Amino acid sequence: MVFAGKKMRVVFRADSSTRAGAGHVMRSLALADRLAESGAEILFLCRDEPGNLNSLVAEKGYRVLGIGNDGKTDGIGGCDWLVVDHYELDEKWEKAMRPQARLIMAIDDLADRKHDCDLILDQNFETGSRYGGLVPESAQGLFGPSYALLRKEFSIMRERMGIRDGSIRRILVFFGGSDATDETSKALEGIRMSMHAKCHVDVIAGSSNPNRSRLETLCSGLPDASFHCQVNDMARFMMQADLSVGAGGTSTWERCCLGLPSLVTVLADNQEMVAETVASKGAILNLGRSETLASEDYRRALDSLDEGKMKSMSGNGLLLVDGKGCERVASVLWEMFRSLQ
Repeated sequence: MVFAGKKMRVVFRADSSTRAGAGHVMRSLALADRLAESGAEILFLCRDEPGNLNSLVAEKGYRVLGIGNDGKTDGIGGCDWLVVDHYELDEKWEKAMRPQARLIMAIDDLADRKHDCDLILDQNFETGSRYGGLVPESAQGLFGPSYALLRKEFSIMRERMGIRDGSIRRILVFFGGSDATDETSKALEGIRMSMHAKCHVDVIAGSSNPNRSRLETLCSGLPDASFHCQVNDMARFMMQADLSVGAGGTSTWERCCLGLPSLVTVLADNQEMVAETVASKGAILNLGRSETLASEDYRRALDSLDEGKMKSMSGNGLLLVDGKGCERVASVLWEMFRSLQ
């Protein structure tokens, strides 16, 4: 749907790096794509840090304005919406940007700092009460996985997929853009030791993963493994897979959307709540913190799966996420923008 009238200008503030990972930029890109489809003008504000995805943002046709270490953001020329997806920014920075932004949206999942925003989005379950006193009383809230920001390809693939039969023939291994703790290597060794060693294994590494060459070598030592770097069709890989082994965070919602049973490892504090809650809904098996896991833990978890567990995880995941979050959020942004005209 394209909205008539004045074009809405949206500026996204998000960073990606070997240290911070790719999740913030990737979910911002998903929303940016949906807004651009409906006629919005898009600009990204991003730091130029090691392992960033700024070139990917530019390849998708969006202007990227670099930010120096001083954090200055001169030159954006004002905007209708400023969308902030950044753990290190709070109400202080948002207040400073008010003269340049008519409306501000904060994307958060920690609820550990105050925001000066008109709209707050948290994709986690039952999170609204956590923001009492952290956002203005006038701020509108969008809470829960129905607002999960997934790329359009996931809703498209969901419509095409059939019912999973619970068997394990193909395994997808993906631990995010950087995988700083090299969880991928542990998982691959666990697969090699498991009863599923002869399954086809797709291993995906982000462009900021420092262990890409070694992972490719490890894949060559498995009976049937393929190595892929920085893919742009993740939904296809997830639909083809029978089981996923990977990190918590944004990818959790992607896997649920496609009913992909998953062994999930918590790589950072912000992933802990997502993993625990989604596991309590029966949609994933939460293995816990990465620093407590060894290859044998992955082997044990893999060998504990049976057809019943696989079918249950798949069905429960499909119930949690329908892949239409970007459409819902974009509609709210457009309506709030139009109310100012």
